[in-house]
Amino acid sequence: GESDEDCAVREVEEETGLVCSLEEELPPSSYRDSAGRPKLVRYWVMRPQSGAARPQDEVDDVRWVSVEQAATTLSYDRDRSLLAALTASFVQA
Repeated sequence: GESDEDCAVREVEEETGLVCSLEEELPPSSYRDSAGRPKLVRYWVMRPQSGAARPQDEVDDVRWVSVEQAATTLSYDRDRSLLAALTASFVQA
């Protein structure tokens, strides 16, 4: 019964320790997970409101890096495409 938007805010807080507000939506990503099931993931630009970034159960490490460093650190092309969309959203703003 939870909206995608509420789910996104909750998941980010659970996984990073940051309470954020939603801003614009980014392009979704679809792929098959490790069990072969189709998965659709929605993303938003978020602005931290409170909390402190720290590793949680599903996150091993938290660090702030430049966009260039992030692009070389990401493992999947779909994540690099998302980073490009995020970067474009800030250029247009």
